[in-house]
Amino acid sequence: MPRKSAPPAKATALAVPVQRVFTHTQLLDYLEKGDNGKQIRHDPNLPKLNERQLIELVLASGQVMRHELDTLFRCGPRYTWGDASVYELLRSLRPRGYLSHSSAAHAHGLTSGASKVVYWNDEQSPKPRSETPPNQTRIDTAFARRPRMSNNSATYRGQEICILSGMHTARLGVIEQRMPDGTIAPVTNLERTLIDLAVRPAYGGGPSEVLACYRRAASKVSVKRMKSMLAKLNYVYPYHQAIGFYLDRAGIADARLFRTIPQSFDFYLAHELKKRAYSREWRVWYPGGL
Repeated sequence: MPRKSAPPAKATALAVPVQRVFTHTQLLDYLEKGDNGKQIRHDPNLPKLNERQLIELVLASGQVMRHELDTLFRCGPRYTWGDASVYELLRSLRPRGYLSHSSAAHAHGLTSGASKVVYWNDEQSPKPRSETPPNQTRIDTAFARRPRMSNNSATYRGQEICILSGMHTARLGVIEQRMPDGTIAPVTNLERTLIDLAVRPAYGGGPSEVLACYRRAASKVSVKRMKSMLAKLNYVYPYHQAIGFYLDRAGIADARLFRTIPQSFDFYLAHELKKRAYSREWRVWYPGGL
């Protein structure tokens, strides 16, 4: 008579851990030790399991889900326990990252709805600033082309997530804020968010959406703080002209603070402008009808 194989082990309901997003190693460590020293792997009601069987067991329980993100984010899989938020997943993928652009705008109540894409800025290492000064030809050529966009994206629980590789700022203006789902997440503050939207409007829905954000921020933004923060960011391009334009169009009186910064070149509100208009006051080309 052939020997019958033992039925597959079934996990009893496992207690929800404090940490809800795990790497492969972290999950195995938790299953060994658990919260408060509980040793799930050595549950007397379960047969002795190797690492692979242990992972398969908790996945079969339905309490844990595996997410393959290797090809997109150059990392191992992530395991989520229960209803882990997208912010918890992103913190596991890029611990030093933070919400930016339209995602930060949503966190500050500057958008009419939730961002279609969750933008998580994972800053690059420090790099020397370009020694080549801008000139009108270089600016015209750069903004005639399509903007560079990150394709480092994936979908998590039906939500698109995109990791940006922003320039090194030492996390300037990043604060911890409670999100609509109750999760605490790092996010750029109001002033940094408005600057980022002006610098990369493509990550904010385009100039019209960026202007709407500026209008919603009109009663609470500190233009003086924005100007100081922009100086610290030390951009090569004259983004102060774009920011001043948005502030002015949003009806924010303190936009005059940005007029004290020299305007040496014509600039652009966005890349690849087709039908466009020109602001002599700010020396900015912008979409016609904005």
